This record gives sequence, structure tokens and C-alpha cells, in this order.
Amino acid sequence: MYAAWLDADDEWIPGRALRLITQLDAGADVVVDALDLHDGESGVWLRRLEVPKFLRGCRHPMQLFERNYLPGDTQVGFRVSTFRAAGGYDKNIFGPESFDLLLRSLMKDARFAFCAEVGYRMYAYPESVSRDLSTQRQALRNALLKYDLDTVARKSREAGYSPSSIRWTLVSMAMFREEWELALDLVGQCDDSDQSNGVLPLCPRPGAWGKAFFRGTAYLMLRRHDSDAAEQLRIAQSMAGTAEVSNNLGVALRRLALEATATSCFEEALRQQPAYRDAKMNLANPNSEHVTTHPLRRTPSRFEYSIA
Repeated sequence: MYAAWLDADDEWIPGRALRLITQLDAGADVVVDALDLHDGESGVWLRRLEVPKFLRGCRHPMQLFERNYLPGDTQVGFRVSTFRAAGGYDKNIFGPESFDLLLRSLMKDARFAFCAEVGYRMYAYPESVSRDLSTQRQALRNALLKYDLDTVARKSREAGYSPSSIRWTLVSMAMFREEWELALDLVGQCDDSDQSNGVLPLCPRPGAWGKAFFRGTAYLMLRRHDSDAAEQLRIAQSMAGTAEVSNNLGVALRRLALEATATSCFEEALRQQPAYRDAKMNLANPNSEHVTTHPLRRTPSRFEYSIA
């Protein structure tokens, strides 16, 4: 028995059902295709969301523990038995409950297949639950806390991931779980030379840049190492001056009473990413300290978030 969800305000594109069934008949447990994102009120097409290249072909995409790279997690086709075996929806997870179920399915060796074709039209509304970042982050934290990191590492090795990729996945998990000291310890185990496409694929420079960015950010979240945070973020900035580095460096400088320089950092972040929520809030309010814990997405995605 197969199933696939359809939100009441979205649409399937003709031919989608046959493509999903073909992949499921061929042995997949979960099938993911591309989707077109439209503005909900006007119907205007916004952008196409596809599965990133580094995930295509992965039968067991354990890198989803690093981050949800899928165009949509509620739009998948699936075997009903696969989702039942994973325990079904967790009623205590509100927001990313579908992603939580996909992670549990992965841990039970669910086989994924990816379609390049667009099969789904999503209509986006500002008031959508998925746009409430605060709620989403707390629910994702609770979902990831279900897993022992050693078990995730073992399953990733069995799926064929490199040691470098696994180390960065664990760093990302620790940051989402708000385990800042653990994240610092894990970052210390990573190599400056980690530059393969399979390591934090959406980072501008995963090795030394990633170490400096995550160290600086973890120091900020611990709230007792602001000078160390600024030093690490300046190192990251010297290698790749991204919007998230500028924003987080601005927070560190604000805490060090260097407000004029902090303001320049927030302005630079918005110059690079005009829709960047954290930098907007930090620039608008001199008391704001909104830190971005992970590198910004560098593939098309939904990025319009409510401020909660």
C-alpha cells in the first residue's frame, strides 16, 4: 500500500502519481520529487525547489540528519508499511513532524528515491506554521534529541559516508540540539582540509571556514566567550565573508560595546542577503542579538520566516 500527502491549498501536477508509483514499485520506500513554489495570495510562481545534487542517488541519505535539504518533507510518496514501522507521526512534534518521521524511517533503513521532475505545486502563505522559525527550531531540537550520535555515525558509515562528512553531520546536529560544548568538542575533531563535496555541501568552504564559523557561533551561544567568538568569526570572514558570518560577528561586537562596527556588519549581511531575518532584526533594534547557528541555505528554498 502506497500513500502521499496533499495539503488542501496545494496541487499535484498531472503525471505525478504514476512517477511515484513507478519508483515505489521499483523498491523505494520514500520518493521525493521537485516542487514549484507559488505565492499563496496571488498564485504567482516564486521559484523551483529541487533535491540538491549531492543527495540524488543516495538510497539512505543520512545527511538529512545534518539538515533538511529536501524541497519538501510533507510532499513525499511513501510505503504505508515504512511509516508505520517507523512509528507514525509523533504527536509531541509540532511543525517538522514529517521530517521527524523521515529521520526515523532512515534509521530503520528506508530506501529513498529522487525524481528530477516537478510533481507538486506548493502555495506559500506568511502565516504558515512552517514559517514560524522559533517553533520549528524547538521542535527540530526535540526530534534530533531522540538519537544517539554514535548510532547516527554508525548508520552513516554503513550508508557509505566519509569520516569527514560524518564529523560535520554530528557538529550540525549538536548545534541544532543546542549542545554548545559538545559542538565545540566535535568541531575540534574536524580537519581543516575537509574540502570534499560530501562535507557540509552548502558551506562556502567546509574545512577551516566551517571550524571557525561553528566555533565562533558556539562561543556566542555560550554567552561567556564573546572575544573568542569575534576572533573566530573574523577568521571565517577572512576566508569567506558570508552574510551569516557578518551577522554573527556583529552580535559579538555589539556585546563588546563596539556598536558602530556591529552596525556595519549587519548592513553588510543585508547587502549580501536582503531578506535575511536575523540581520534585519539586529539592525532594527540595538538590543537584539539574533545569532544564526548554521550556514544559510545556498540552494533555492522557502526563506520567508515570521518573527516570533
